[in-house]
Amino acid sequence: MSENEEDEARATDRIVEVESGETVGFVYEWQDGTKQPLWFDGEKPNFVLIDL
Repeated sequence: MSENEEDEARATDRIVEVESGETVGFVYEWQDGTKQPLWFDGEKPNFVLIDL
């Protein structure tokens, strides 16, 4: 990979807290297929994923 190339990820799901119904993060999928959550204010114990 050249110095100018950057890894890219795209958001695939919203992370929604069950009790409040609020979006508390997103799941991103990297170019290699790896998925990674991005929490806004720390991981929540009770959540669902909603496709974007």
